[in-house]
Amino acid sequence: MPSGMVIHEWNMLSSYTTNKQVPSLPLLKKGNNYKINFDYDVTPERSVYFKIVLSKKNGEKIKTMIIEDDDIEFKYPKDAYSYKIELMNAGFQHLQFRRIIIEDQHIESSHSTISTDISEMIDKIRHNKV
Repeated sequence: MPSGMVIHEWNMLSSYTTNKQVPSLPLLKKGNNYKINFDYDVTPERSVYFKIVLSKKNGEKIKTMIIEDDDIEFKYPKDAYSYKIELMNAGFQHLQFRRIIIEDQHIESSHSTISTDISEMIDKIRHNKV
């Protein structure tokens, strides 16, 4: 397979009647910050990369991000309607792909605040300061 070829593609939108596929990516909330982690092993190192393409409702591309690392943090644009992720060949010999993890950073920070508040409350209860 030549370098620059798409190995696999995941889509947020899909037409089952047209291509018999269901969406393979979750909906993202406009304006929210996300972290995407790619879990894989590849030989030689850095011989694959990921491309995230953000599009408007009319299909016009808003932004294309090239990711050569294991993760990326980005803000999902307010004018975005859909996105897709492409796994790209850069001369790999062996690839073991496991998963993509997409985290909403707003939810992550909310959870850590809640757990801190709960920990403080438990400490107060243990020390009879409530």
